[in-house]
Amino acid sequence: MNPADLLHARLTVYREAQGGASAMTRFHVTADGSSLTSGDRLAVLESADWLRRIARILDSMEAAGRRVRPYRRNFDTWVDAALNIGKPWGNTMTESDICPLSAMDSLESLADIIATMTPGTGSEAHERLTTLLHDASDALDGDQTLSDQLRRHLRRVLDRLRDCVEHPEAYDLQDMAEAADDTVTSAKAAAGESTDKTWKDRWEKIVTVWAAPVITGLIASSPSLVLQITAS
Repeated sequence: MNPADLLHARLTVYREAQGGASAMTRFHVTADGSSLTSGDRLAVLESADWLRRIARILDSMEAAGRRVRPYRRNFDTWVDAALNIGKPWGNTMTESDICPLSAMDSLESLADIIATMTPGTGSEAHERLTTLLHDASDALDGDQTLSDQLRRHLRRVLDRLRDCVEHPEAYDLQDMAEAADDTVTSAKAAAGESTDKTWKDRWEKIVTVWAAPVITGLIASSPSLVLQITAS
């Protein structure tokens, strides 16, 4: 999932709907202006979720040393455009009234950057996440010395990583990185608790091979370096 790309597509629809149309028309609000249809309500909620995801990704990009100021400068504009904050519902509006072209270009630029950083199916980064999932799953199945509490926790963590790996269209870059981070952190706990030398070594190898935090590794440096910090 690329939330910036999805939001750009949604705002494009709002901007291009019947030139000069009011926000009521663009957002498909009922004639009396009192409510949205169920589909329109879902669209607004989706936009709010994409904005939340974008904000999290920008925080991680900034923490990794990437330049995010241009995107932060436009973020409030995207929020206002997606949720029609501070804008009249009944008056006719131009495309720029909905969202200025400069803000749209900034959102498109961010979408391109996120696309290069997100581990897509078939990419080396996705294969590494898949390897992490398999290695940790094998260790969990084989190590019988772990406590029931840690086993339950590991199972939940691995289920989350599996969802991200198998359904990348439903999860964004931040989701994938956090799922990998949680797996590595849990593997470290397992390495400390295990009393089986064979499996203890396997857990320690997972921790050693996967440098943490994965979130920073996914985002730091250039897009071509995605997940290279995890190379063995």
